[in-house]
Amino acid sequence: MVALTSARTYEARQMCVRQIYPQGPCQRPPWTLPQMPLQTGPWTLCTPRLSPTAGLAALPFCMRRVRCMRRLAARGGRLPPIVAWAPPLEAPEDLPELREVPGPVAAPNLRLGVLTGFLCQDEIDALHCLADHPASWEVRDRHSGLVFKHHVRRVEAVLREHTRKLYAKLLETAWAVDQRLWQSMGPDDYVHPQIEYIVYDVEQLGGEGSIAKHNDNGSLVSVVVLLSDPSDFEGGLNYFAGPPQRSVQLQPGDAVFFYGDQCEHWITPVTSGRRVILQMELQQPRPAPCEDAQQQGKSAGNAAARRGKRNRRGRN
Repeated sequence: MVALTSARTYEARQMCVRQIYPQGPCQRPPWTLPQMPLQTGPWTLCTPRLSPTAGLAALPFCMRRVRCMRRLAARGGRLPPIVAWAPPLEAPEDLPELREVPGPVAAPNLRLGVLTGFLCQDEIDALHCLADHPASWEVRDRHSGLVFKHHVRRVEAVLREHTRKLYAKLLETAWAVDQRLWQSMGPDDYVHPQIEYIVYDVEQLGGEGSIAKHNDNGSLVSVVVLLSDPSDFEGGLNYFAGPPQRSVQLQPGDAVFFYGDQCEHWITPVTSGRRVILQMELQQPRPAPCEDAQQQGKSAGNAAARRGKRNRRGRN
């Protein structure tokens, strides 16, 4: 178990409600404050999906009940899937089957890793089924400056609850690739996994499917896995910035790993058919505005105003 006590880590964790999801037979000790332990390995810290009328008594931070109730009501009873994941304490696997795609000598963070047959057909079929699960939902939060034409569903909560082994495989392999290529994640770091099921269906879109050149802002490791057969669509070739500019042709189940925050990437337009991928980003925790700090600021302002009134009375 790794204990993180920095102000950034503490404030980030205080901003969301957590529930520990064990995957092993052992039980971990409860949370302690202010030194809040971060579980590692197969343990993840995440917000549960709760109904507006049940489960609030079990929330570990009771002082936020009213705010949680408002969020639940606004989202139909579902909390945002904020997840914290830390690497295992043991060393990652060697991944002898990993094929490295070199980048510029002066920019080692632009190297790519390719795993052929990363997902088997059963795992691909499971992902197709889970994409339509009621716990998944359509993403509408793309950056306003990003030009894209596709449909996206967030599926990390579904994978975590229904296919734990596949969920762990994605995370632990991404971490192993990172340790071999970029070392962007330190032993005391943690990330927020975001997993998306993305469909480029030309008939459904009414035109070509595409996404412009972009970076995955804040992503220490990004993964793209092809879930459809290349014979089912035209175009949709993965490109990555250089120099030299590189392309990666994937087959069903193949995965390409890259440092999403540093490596600009895009695809050629999908001109016909239906292209389906799974994309995962291991996002750095983003410090959210601390409501408690704002409240403290208001209290300090009120106290200063009261002191000013007293001073004026004294002078009078």
